[in-house]
Amino acid sequence: AQYYFNYKNKLYFFQMGSDDKYAKFNVSQNLMGYVMEEAIKRDIKESDLLRGEEWYKTRWANITKKKFDIIISNSRLGNFLIILMKLMSIFFKIAKRLIPFGIKEKIEKNLYQ
Repeated sequence: AQYYFNYKNKLYFFQMGSDDKYAKFNVSQNLMGYVMEEAIKRDIKESDLLRGEEWYKTRWANITKKKFDIIISNSRLGNFLIILMKLMSIFFKIAKRLIPFGIKEKIEKNLYQ
C-alpha cells in the first residue's frame, strides 16, 4: 500500500508498506513507477518523497533537499534534552547502516505499530 497526496500540483509521497513475501516482485517500486507515470500524465510538475534516507528514494529523486531544525533553549534541562535528541539521531543513523536490510524493516515495522 502507498499513500500519496496531490496538493497545488505537487505529489507528496507519504507512506508505503508491503508484505515481505512479495518482496522479490518489487511490488512497491512497480506501484511507485505507475503512480509517477500517472502524475506525469496529469501534468504534475514535482514530487516530494518527504524526509528520510530510505534506499528507494535515491532511485526516484534527482534532487535532494536538506532539512534543518533550529532549537534554542535557555535552561540546563532543555540543553540536556537537545544533546540527547542529537545523540539519539546519530545513533539511529549509524544503526540503520549496520543492521542488515530485512531486519531493519522488521524493527521499523514493530516500532510504528
